[in-house]
Amino acid sequence: MPPSLRSFDLSGPEWLVSLRWLAIILIGVTVLISHTLFDVDLSWRCVGILLGFLALWNLALPKLEEHLPISSKGYVFLQILVDIAVLTGILWNTGGLMNPFATFYVLHMMIAGLILDRKSTLQVAGITILCLVSLMAAAPLVVQGVPLEIKQTPLWLGLLVATISLIIIATAFILGFMRRLELSQEEGRQRERMAAIGRLVAGLAHELGTPLNVIVLLAKDLADGASEPVRKDLDTILSQARRCGDLVALLLGYSRSAQGEVNARIEPQAWLEEVFRAARSSLPTERIPLAHLKVILAPGLPQLLLPELALRQVFLNLFKNALQAAKTQAEARVSVEISHVDEARELRFLVRDNGPGFTAESRAHAFDAFYSTKQAGEGDGLGLYVCYHLVQQMNGMISIPKDLQTEGGALEVILPCGKERP
Repeated sequence: MPPSLRSFDLSGPEWLVSLRWLAIILIGVTVLISHTLFDVDLSWRCVGILLGFLALWNLALPKLEEHLPISSKGYVFLQILVDIAVLTGILWNTGGLMNPFATFYVLHMMIAGLILDRKSTLQVAGITILCLVSLMAAAPLVVQGVPLEIKQTPLWLGLLVATISLIIIATAFILGFMRRLELSQEEGRQRERMAAIGRLVAGLAHELGTPLNVIVLLAKDLADGASEPVRKDLDTILSQARRCGDLVALLLGYSRSAQGEVNARIEPQAWLEEVFRAARSSLPTERIPLAHLKVILAPGLPQLLLPELALRQVFLNLFKNALQAAKTQAEARVSVEISHVDEARELRFLVRDNGPGFTAESRAHAFDAFYSTKQAGEGDGLGLYVCYHLVQQMNGMISIPKDLQTEGGALEVILPCGKERP
């Protein structure tokens, strides 16, 4: 007895077997009803052979799967091709395009789009269209001894065009839907990763909160009555301790996020050079003997109005990555080009270095958490990941321009021009 249709678990092809048993039963019942009630003359022998082959194919699939050296998706692709071939054979012997069950080709397209990749789905669509065209040569249905001959009428061509159009539209819709679903799932995974990092940082923040507060209080107490040189050093300790607290709060989304941070006026040349020096000093000196920054400003950009704290963290990470990428060069060269885009409503930052650039694989996974092409001990794979989320909080976009990877690495950051709060 054929198995019942229990589930539609898309993680495996087993449900296709149950669906095929259901199709065999329904096709047999439909052929019987058509002949009995409507006196449709059918080629019983050919239809029976095809249904018998389909049943034997179903029974042989478990053994066949064990001996086929192909992937799970290749196995599904083979099953879909067999189903299309059998459907075409049945339609050929039951009126061709005149058989309304020709629209069942759409079902195969839906299955291909849900399980297979884009290339395989398009191949299935092409094979399906060829099968539809071949059905134009099939013999017409004979009902009550009269052939339903419409090959000389516009309806014949209309059936073909309508069915092919349905296949194309269904394929485009399914591929588009699956693409949007993949993007949505990837965004969900990114949020889950960021939430996990947030929980990790929350635990660290709890432990770091007390010593940071002690450092701030002691720095304030020691500054009272201290000499001027000592007071300057204590002010530096105080400001850096507060910055540590701000950075933890920024990553956690507490107190003020990148989106809620008050915009500050930034003089781009001096500010970028300061951040570059901080990034340079945070890396081992012996690994990067020489490093230079070049800032290229478009006319009319004397100052920028942006969330300074979040932007500092973004460029600190970008500069670190650029310097580490160019460490094999005799001189690490990093440049930042700043210009207006979209009628001056947005700012474009193009960060380039003279390192090896991004490969196709690293470009695809650069913003994934814990993905890194660096050697062990040189990075944790979170720099660009954090940059991606901070830029998103600023309503901006960060990307890797494919056309700029020929000479060194390049990253593009686009941010909305800030406005001062009243």
